[in-house]
Amino acid sequence: MDLITVYATFPNREVAESAINESLKKNQIACANLIPNAISYFTWKSKTTKQAEVIVFMKSSKDRYQELENTLKKFNPYECPCIVAYSIEEGYDLYLNWVEESLARRK
Repeated sequence: MDLITVYATFPNREVAESAINESLKKNQIACANLIPNAISYFTWKSKTTKQAEVIVFMKSSKDRYQELENTLKKFNPYECPCIVAYSIEEGYDLYLNWVEESLARRK
């Protein structure tokens, strides 16, 4: 199984938790880490902005990515939400096996 970590930002904890819970329910992720109180700096529509956000890291697989992206977009009110995936090349075998088993048993 090709595992990935998906990184996404949300405007607040409630929206992030709703997206996480729906993704878990649909078996799109094995788990998620929610990091509150992040400050993001960016330029949007020619205006430099500083904004409080919530960061979420989710462990999933490549074959679930598109479905997961659709779920995250459904919950995220941003016009252009940050949703990116990174391939997991290496990791602690016991943990990666748990992620695979968790995704497999909830199909």
